[in-house]
Amino acid sequence: EKSPPNAVISRFLQALINLNVQSHESQVNSNDVARFLFITRHPLANALAHRAWPFCRRMPLIRIVENWVRVNEYMLQDMDHP
Repeated sequence: EKSPPNAVISRFLQALINLNVQSHESQVNSNDVARFLFITRHPLANALAHRAWPFCRRMPLIRIVENWVRVNEYMLQDMDHP
């Protein structure tokens, strides 16, 4: 998944999906635990693609790149949470 809204709620979604797994911890199989795979682009390629959207056309590229960096830092922090 590469969309920022899903990236920032991944930990919530994982906890929600794993509720049933956590209630049966003695029977947990590693295949039963929800995991996420995030696909990212190079920040500049991402920024240039966003420029195609009408609401991003006048936005400075650096602002779009900074947003990409923040979202990716947030995703990296979530990797520490199983």
